[in-house]
Amino acid sequence: MTVIQVSPSDNAYIYSLNSGTNFGSSALLFTGTEDELSYKYRTLFKFNLSGLIPPGNTVTSASLELFVYRKDKPDSLLSPQNVTVSTNSSDFSQDTVTWNNAPNIAATPYSINVTDADVSNYISIDITNVVINWINTPSLNYGITLKGVENITNSVIGYFSTNWSFPNQKPFLKIEYTKTSTLLPDHAYIFNTGTQSIGVEADIPFNTNGSLSGITHSINSKNINIKNSGFYAVLFRVTGNLSNQFAVFKNNNLVPGTIYGITVPTPAPSASCYGDNTGIAVLSGNAGDILTLRNHTSASSINLVNNAGGTATNGVSASILIIRIGENNLINPALSDVNTASATTGMEAAITNPDLGLDLTVFNGLIPANQTIVLQGMIDDRPVSGYPTVQSVQESLNYEISKLPPQ
Repeated sequence: MTVIQVSPSDNAYIYSLNSGTNFGSSALLFTGTEDELSYKYRTLFKFNLSGLIPPGNTVTSASLELFVYRKDKPDSLLSPQNVTVSTNSSDFSQDTVTWNNAPNIAATPYSINVTDADVSNYISIDITNVVINWINTPSLNYGITLKGVENITNSVIGYFSTNWSFPNQKPFLKIEYTKTSTLLPDHAYIFNTGTQSIGVEADIPFNTNGSLSGITHSINSKNINIKNSGFYAVLFRVTGNLSNQFAVFKNNNLVPGTIYGITVPTPAPSASCYGDNTGIAVLSGNAGDILTLRNHTSASSINLVNNAGGTATNGVSASILIIRIGENNLINPALSDVNTASATTGMEAAITNPDLGLDLTVFNGLIPANQTIVLQGMIDDRPVSGYPTVQSVQESLNYEISKLPPQ
């Protein structure tokens, strides 16, 4: 287990009574209500997590650590005194944020009851899933807002900010994560040493399993079975006697971008003139998917050759290497609409779906003609396997906007 502490990049309180005033330079932070219900305090935090957690590691816990120095209403008069956590829907700066321009917020399930015993001590607010979401989708990391009791007067709770003089009382984010496993990734090296004739639109049977982990294959079977969802790199090679095209199929459907071909001279200059067809691809696989290597769109059947270049008659005539290279992040149902939209109207409906959570500030400020250009660009430049993550959609949107001439 590795533990790191991250200081806020921004922290400030906002005050409804002085709604246009910025308090970003204050050494103090507040939540709750003063002696009038309309006099409310809230506190905002933001953390830069870029590059802090190595890819592949797992965050097990994350908590906001705050030193409490003030609590106006004792437990005997009010209990519990909950401080709740909301995520910010847009960015802010501690140097400019005020009550009037503070970002909109969305409630989370996280909160803490601050008691009299917490005064002059740190409190720890669990925000694990919020931090995990920030790490998985950095473009949505706009920080959080803390709210105290806002329907009862004199419920102010005070904390120290990063501008406080004593380092051992400043706020920080505590993250615990487990390091990447040293276990081998899911993989398969499967090959064939036979000389079968593979008909057009027929799959190659593989007679030997070289190495298998997380992927299964039965000897002499054509089917290769994926056990765990993820992104997979695939490399194949086929040695045949005639010009051919081979491709990877998943669940009997062609995987886009995997048709590879080779031309063998006709007539061949010698009886030992053969061709090696090599292909490479990255695809998304789900648990239970079946992969096959197919003689696809060739002009005729292909005879596999196991003695090319020498006298051995048990050489490899066909092989496939499959390695799981990462998680399959196609877990947001809203991505499906982004990846199937064929017209700009459909793409616009997809990216404006609140469930996707994209930052559309710049896009919404474009004139309609430029919005259409951006939407068409996202369709034209979409990977054949689809946008894998919400972050990749955001990056594509930003890229297409950057290509526009000034309005």
